[in-house]
Amino acid sequence: MMANNKEIGDTLKELRCRMGYSQEQISSCLGISLSAYSQYESGDTVVSQDSLEKLADVYGVEEYDILTCNKPQLQ
Repeated sequence: MMANNKEIGDTLKELRCRMGYSQEQISSCLGISLSAYSQYESGDTVVSQDSLEKLADVYGVEEYDILTCNKPQLQ
């Protein structure tokens, strides 16, 4: 079952914190503004497909895990 924006945002925040990254670092990796990334984590904005692919790559997880809020093991 697909998660809502808030749940996805919570998963993104958890992954980022577990990996020890700041929002600034992740927004830079994605090539988006800090404000835009912050809106992903707060659930105010839907994560773009391009950003989703990059986030999955950065965290070493599957896109599906982010979208369904599975608690993946980090690599």
